[in-house]
Amino acid sequence: MDEQTRPSMEQVVYDKLKHSILHRQLAPGTQLVESTISDRLQVSRTPIRNAIKKLASEGLINVIPNRGAFVIQPSLDEITQAYEARIELECVAVRLSIARITKKDIATLKQLVNDERQAFIQKDILKFVKANENFHMTLVKKSNNKFLIGFMQKLVNQINVYLQLFDTFYNVNFEESESIKEHLKIIDLIEKKDYEKLDTSLREHISHSYEDLEVNKSSYKKLKDIF
Repeated sequence: MDEQTRPSMEQVVYDKLKHSILHRQLAPGTQLVESTISDRLQVSRTPIRNAIKKLASEGLINVIPNRGAFVIQPSLDEITQAYEARIELECVAVRLSIARITKKDIATLKQLVNDERQAFIQKDILKFVKANENFHMTLVKKSNNKFLIGFMQKLVNQINVYLQLFDTFYNVNFEESESIKEHLKIIDLIEKKDYEKLDTSLREHISHSYEDLEVNKSSYKKLKDIF
């Protein structure tokens, strides 16, 4: 690999930290001590700080002034509130959307379910989270309500972090995924224009997503063991 194609140290640190967070190797709340990373990789702290800043912008790291950088550690109450708000807002949005959803939209939703299947097979949580986001936001955007769309996008962005940190994704095969089955049921009810059953199914689906979150503490490592 020549100098032009070799990844920068900032990219190396970023990739390593992100992989370790998303693959549940670094526990929520772990402090990212710059000196530990610097000593392990024999690099200056500048690329480390830049990598941490980028991860903070993605919601995976919390930088606290005068204290340091930490893997995000949301409280159960925070997560619960996010899901409670999402259920109500998304159901309102879908009520407004259902009459506007076209055959082309249905085809898009079915393709996104296929994308989710492939993500499960490949064990690619980032791909799965993105397909899941696109599925739900496709429904929300058909409401044509800019406030609902804006609020929902903010909620989904935050919940995506929780999914990456705590979802049972790595423990489930795509054949066993209730999420995919529930998405297919939602599509069927949309096609039938059955809002009452759709509302119930959507509430159950989002609730199941919340219930599936877990923390497997036994697999976590110390920062010095990551680099």
